[in-house]
Amino acid sequence: MNITKSTISILFLSILFTAQVSAQALKTVVKNAQELDLAIKSAKPGSHIVMANGVWTDVVIKFKGEGTKEQPIVLEAETPGQVFIEGQSTLRLGGDYLEVSGLYFRNGYTPKNTVIDFRTDEDNVANYSKVTNCVIDGFTQPDRDFKDHWVQLYGRHNELSNCFITGKSNPGPTIRVFLGGNESIYNHHRIVNNYFGERPRLGGPHGETLQIGDSYTSMTPSYTEVENNLFEKCNGEIEIISSKSNFNEFKNNIFFECEGSLVLRHGNYAKVDGNVFIGNDNSTAIGGVRVVNTGHWITNNYFYKIRGNEFRSAIAVMNGIPKSPLNRYNQVTDVVIAYNTFIDNKTPLQFSVGTNVDKSDVLPASEIRSARPIRTVVANNLIYNEDASETTQVLGYNEVDGVTFKNNITNNKVEGDVDTDGGLTQQSIEMKKVSDWFYAPTKAFSDVYNGFEFETIDKDILGSDRTKNNAIGAVTFPYETGGIVNINKSEYGPSWYKAEVAKKSKTIKVTSAAALVTALGTANSGDVLEVKSGSYKISESLNIDKAITIKSSSKRQVKIEYTGAKGTALFLMLPKGNLVLDNVALKGNDTQDAFFNIREKHVYRLQLKSNKQ
Repeated sequence: MNITKSTISILFLSILFTAQVSAQALKTVVKNAQELDLAIKSAKPGSHIVMANGVWTDVVIKFKGEGTKEQPIVLEAETPGQVFIEGQSTLRLGGDYLEVSGLYFRNGYTPKNTVIDFRTDEDNVANYSKVTNCVIDGFTQPDRDFKDHWVQLYGRHNELSNCFITGKSNPGPTIRVFLGGNESIYNHHRIVNNYFGERPRLGGPHGETLQIGDSYTSMTPSYTEVENNLFEKCNGEIEIISSKSNFNEFKNNIFFECEGSLVLRHGNYAKVDGNVFIGNDNSTAIGGVRVVNTGHWITNNYFYKIRGNEFRSAIAVMNGIPKSPLNRYNQVTDVVIAYNTFIDNKTPLQFSVGTNVDKSDVLPASEIRSARPIRTVVANNLIYNEDASETTQVLGYNEVDGVTFKNNITNNKVEGDVDTDGGLTQQSIEMKKVSDWFYAPTKAFSDVYNGFEFETIDKDILGSDRTKNNAIGAVTFPYETGGIVNINKSEYGPSWYKAEVAKKSKTIKVTSAAALVTALGTANSGDVLEVKSGSYKISESLNIDKAITIKSSSKRQVKIEYTGAKGTALFLMLPKGNLVLDNVALKGNDTQDAFFNIREKHVYRLQLKSNKQ
């Protein structure tokens, strides 16, 4: 039988038209909460529920359904970034193969304890589902003491990707992974390509940006993957990431001026590979990696100007408690710290951090951190300091007798009380400045130590093949020109959301009241206004809409006198505003306020007295 080409073309077009009609039949545009709820209830594999552009206020989305790998059920914005979720709103997912995309949470807060929850209730979790290309910006509780989580992950094989999340100011981790119950262990969640923005200091615990598990599930296998995210000025507390479960991986993330550390707090066998930790000369609160427990591999990481000590040092290896309970500190054993690069850090390698043996006469035995790190290998690390006085590369708060040092090099003299048995030597090292914070060696240091399973470290931080050009440090020679040499903020979060490029914080000198007002307007978030000591009169409210520190330039106090109208405030705290006053006295009269929080109305108003500072 002969079939002409025209007949084949007609058949093809007919099939194509039928497919298009079928796809359109599965796409439902909804314009209000009632239509959305009805569309979710009637959804089937392949359905696309499209939320119409506009502001959706006080909406509780319970997204339940059963999609398939080939045909997920999708809930998406009509135009990414033009569907605004505001007021008291929340999103919950339950079922299999669900996708949410393009939503923008702003101008509100959750009425529950989560903004996005990968479960609809205790009995219905999400699996093989993802939230992607979404923004949560300042969607924080008006009561700073109310604890919640912005994203909770339950179930298995879920994903949070390409999202922009910033501005949480109340207690509770921004992202929390739960492992309670068999349905949520071995979860293999992926947290990838996100931007995690500023969190102000809380002044205590529960300000993590990411927490994976807790002390009671710390021996549980999680396998959560945290990869290729940018963390910028996440200053909520000392733990930016708190890993509290087994077999988690942290790869190729950038931590930009975050006042805290990636902490392997509980759980075992984490992989910390290819991450960048960027500090500065102004802060001793910016940390690197803190190590507790067993079997971690910390490789190919790059540490720049980490100036802190103990818990906030570049690598802080802790002492443990013998036979520790789950919620305390287990001994560090069988850890590998290899092929890392340290540039202009202050004492980058610190061991037996947190020891309190000297308190044994006042603390119970169950609280004494006396178990020193054992069976730990520190090898093939490169330590470079332009300051020739930085000669203490390794510091031990107890005897460092369970750590083996092999083939580590530094350009400065090797001094200090820790005997590395020749495992740390001084060599002539020349580094090339590639970007503001990235330095690469000008030659290869190829005398590497080949420890047990070191052949599995087959790439450097830029993806170069170590099997061909292996060398000491995170960066081999010749180095790749791509990778994470520069920070491009547009590579993280949704493609439709344009955010400012990450900037290094700077110090701005202020010598007059007018200069103080101007500096507040032009400063970037994270900047420090260093004010010459003396008295300054301010007649109008100062808007605080970013993270700003105002400090005296000397030991003498700066005095700010507010002469504004009755019922007004010196500092008007706006969304994203976070203010630190250092050695600053405030003065006014009985009719004014020091601070007024626009979200909380009068909750944090503080009367200024004319006769008191």
